[in-house]
Amino acid sequence: MKWSYHLGASGYSIPPDLEAEVSYAESQRKNAYYRAAVGDDGRLAGLAKYLLDRDPVTRPIVGLDKLSRAKSDARYFSFEEREGSIAIVAELSLPETEPLGAYLVLSTKEDGAVVSAKRVTKKPFFEHTYSYWDTGEVKVYTTRDRDGAVVTRNLDRDGNEAA
Repeated sequence: MKWSYHLGASGYSIPPDLEAEVSYAESQRKNAYYRAAVGDDGRLAGLAKYLLDRDPVTRPIVGLDKLSRAKSDARYFSFEEREGSIAIVAELSLPETEPLGAYLVLSTKEDGAVVSAKRVTKKPFFEHTYSYWDTGEVKVYTTRDRDGAVVTRNLDRDGNEAA
């Protein structure tokens, strides 16, 4: 399985046509992105659209005293919610944030003091999975919407919804 990131998907076909491929880092600078899973056969096996929220951290952050002293426009962290605060768990590289539903981004001065802190939350807008007939036509596709509702559609070999 190969993962790729895209800024859009177009058309009403199943599966949709993917637009410009971008790096994971570029996807995290946008307000929304698509994550595609391509199988070894080159077919799209899954597609998810994520919306990104970037909210200022207003609660105290526990663990800042353990940070290395360095200036950085963006340092990435996993964290835990605590009553009344947020606790830093580990400093990560940006690619290491990929499996997380949320992570912190801190901007720091030379002495390590925090200039800004944002919580980035990835919200799934929809998720699709696809399986195919041996002819390459979609056989079954399943959609999970942002509320968790799941709809499965079975298609015949001509791409029509099966009865």
